[in-house]
Amino acid sequence: MLKECEDAFGLQFPRFQGEATPVRVEETYFDTLMTIRKLLEAHPKLAAWGGERLAQSRRDSKPMRANRARGAASGRAVHIQGAEHRLGPRGPASQTG
Repeated sequence: MLKECEDAFGLQFPRFQGEATPVRVEETYFDTLMTIRKLLEAHPKLAAWGGERLAQSRRDSKPMRANRARGAASGRAVHIQGAEHRLGPRGPASQTG
């Protein structure tokens, strides 16, 4: 996946080299983040698209989190991926159906 990104945008991501010390790992991580930052700064439309995708994901997941919280608080059944889960004081009890 890095190679595809490098080819598409003409950049080079750092490759870890040397002994795997905490300092070297952190340096490579930081350098990788700076490469991504440069990419996004050079392509603001890509940055905007990625930001919108993250925002949409957050908006899409809020109802699910809210429903889970209400179900857990009231002890009502909550439907998750085709299974019925009743949440009570001792945790979930599943019953497929």
